Amino acid sequence: MKNLILPLFVLLLFGCEKTEEQLPGNPYNYVGEAHNEQLHQLRTEHRAALDGIDAPLEVEAYIFQAAFEEGIGMQALRGTKERLGLTQEQTLAQANYANASTLCDVFDFPQPLADIICPTIGRLLAIEGGTQAAQKEIEQVIREAEVKLMSAQEDQEGYPAAMAFLATARHSSQYWLQHRANGKPKWWQVVLADAAGAGIGFLGGGGTAVPLAVGMSTVVAELE
Repeated sequence: MKNLILPLFVLLLFGCEKTEEQLPGNPYNYVGEAHNEQLHQLRTEHRAALDGIDAPLEVEAYIFQAAFEEGIGMQALRGTKERLGLTQEQTLAQANYANASTLCDVFDFPQPLADIICPTIGRLLAIEGGTQAAQKEIEQVIREAEVKLMSAQEDQEGYPAAMAFLATARHSSQYWLQHRANGKPKWWQVVLADAAGAGIGFLGGGGTAVPLAVGMSTVVAELE
């Protein structure tokens, strides 16, 4: 019996402590997964058509009409430009995704969400993308923010948008690394456009999160 006491004590002491890997994942990972699938589909199926359009505003309009169903793409595009402080004559590629405070102002997250998301955006902007090492750093920064958010109250206003933002940022950075977009000098324009689209979509109820993210990042990737 005595021989069992020490192993049992060790199990109770260390076995009940959750490691980061054992913590639950982001419950909005499905948004990021769906985003990558639909993004790849749009860029594959509409490649020839996009290559045949020269005018930036026409490229943008085509992308949003392809990303959305039921003819609501142009409505979503107009509303997104208004939220980002753009005129209708500007494209989404002209938004300043490199400014953490600007994106935070767009979301207007309540506390404590703002104290988690806004510094996270700043940390992501400081990473030089384009390598597997950088990708690991990106995912670590996002994971740390997810863990902090999951300890907050899930019923708090802005929680779904914040979690969708992070899930999409992680999946988007993986996708664009593979497809070389974050080999660009401004890779974060594409990735944060993705994440911003998902977050903005959830602020409007969540139904437009994936197509909005797909549309925004595709516009930036094509025109940036």
